[in-house]
Parts: sequence; structure tokens; C-alpha cells
Amino acid sequence: MKIRAYLALMVLAIFIPIFIVAALALAKIQREERDASLRGLKETARAVSLIVDREVQGSLSALQVLGNSEHLETGNLKAFYAQAAALDRPDVWTVLLDASGTQLLNTRVPFGTAAPPPVALARVTQVIATQKPLISDLVVGLVTGTLLTSIYVPARSAGGKKFVVAQAFGVGLWKRVSLQKALPPSWIVGLIDLGGRFIARSHKTEELLGKLARHELVSAAAAAHDGLIRHPTV
Repeated sequence: MKIRAYLALMVLAIFIPIFIVAALALAKIQREERDASLRGLKETARAVSLIVDREVQGSLSALQVLGNSEHLETGNLKAFYAQAAALDRPDVWTVLLDASGTQLLNTRVPFGTAAPPPVALARVTQVIATQKPLISDLVVGLVTGTLLTSIYVPARSAGGKKFVVAQAFGVGLWKRVSLQKALPPSWIVGLIDLGGRFIARSHKTEELLGKLARHELVSAAAAAHDGLIRHPTV
């Protein structure tokens, strides 16, 4: 065998193990980066869900206070309006409904504004019958004409008259909530309602607002409180 051939074999003998070790190291780094990215995704999803839950729990507490208001007992709706309006925030306002689903007041508009047609009767009836809070899917508000979600809580006066107190959340609130955490530009954060429609989304927000998310995402969200799936986005 010629010296050149020996040299070539020596080079291969030296570099092949180096290449193998480098490839294994690169694969390990890629796995670690992937695992770190997945952990980041789970932590981000958990953080956003906790922020959403904080908003919901805060609203439930406020509505329970309003449901026990002395102004409902005395029938002083103007004073109740002032009390409810004091709890409003940007993109969050309060509605009082009677058992027929009629809006008695809405803090998004001045007190005494004519009520819109009662379209929430089914939700109001359910809340009064079960005496449990209800969170709506994404709907169009009759007063604002904009997309919103609502939380309904049962209430009654000392005379036994039944009411439902609700807080409406404009989608602007959920957009701010979902984007509180700084994210890599390529990441997408979205909130969907039980029906699978986007309430908020960090990319193509206006284009996809109210549109259905991917079926596999909706099914996964309905099947478990948390988890990971792999799927193409819309």
C-alpha cells in the first residue's frame, strides 16, 4: 500500500470519530433546545391561563358584591348603576338583567338608556335555575355592536325578585391579557372560547377574531386542562 493511502486511512481514522462525536453532540444540543422550547411553550401557556383566571375570579368577586347590593333590595337602580360603574375598567362594564332577560341598566351607556331586545334569555334562565355563574362564548353585544364575552351571576332582592348581574369583557381586554408576556416573534398566543372561536390572537388578530381555530386544537383543549399537541396553525 502506498504512503498516500496510509495517510488517507490515518486521516479517516482521526476524523471519523470526531465527526461522529460532533454529530452526537449536535443532536444532543438540538434535543435540549427543543425540550427548552417546549418548556417555554408550556410555561407561557400556563402564565396566560393564570392571568385569564385572575380576571375571571376578580369579576366573579365583583359580581357577588353587586349581587348583594342594598340598592337591589331597595330598588334604587340609579344608585346601583353608580355602584356598578365604579367597578368598570377599560373594556369591562356591568349589566343588570331581570328574569325575562331584559337589560335594566348597562354601565356602557348612560343610566335610563332604552333597553335593547332581550337576547340573553337562555343564559339568564340557566343562571337563575342553577344559581351558578355562567361564562358565555364570544357574542356580539347589542348595545356596543362589538364582540365580547360575559360572566353572569345570580342575584335577588329582599322581596324575592330575581336578577342576574353580568360583566361584559370586550376582546380588547383579552388581547392585552394574552400579550402581557414578552414572546419570541415566531410564537403565537391565542385564546379560544368553548365553541372554538378565537377571542384573542397575537398574530392576524383582526383577521381571525371570531373565526374557528383548528379542529385538533379545539378537541385537545376540550379533552384536557393542559398539554402539548403538534399541528399546523390557521
